[in-house]
Amino acid sequence: MQPPAAAAALLKAQNQREIFTQHEIKLELLWSAFSMAKLQVRQKIANEIAGHEGLALVA
Repeated sequence: MQPPAAAAALLKAQNQREIFTQHEIKLELLWSAFSMAKLQVRQKIANEIAGHEGLALVA
């Protein structure tokens, strides 16, 4: 059996790791959403350029 201080330290470390993992997941989701938004904006710009013959020649 572990001493109470060691058990408390282990529990604290596990809790901190869980919080860190949750933050990693949130950051990954935010990054994915940002990447998707960038792709959507690029697609809209490409569609606009394709709709204007003069701009399409420049692009």
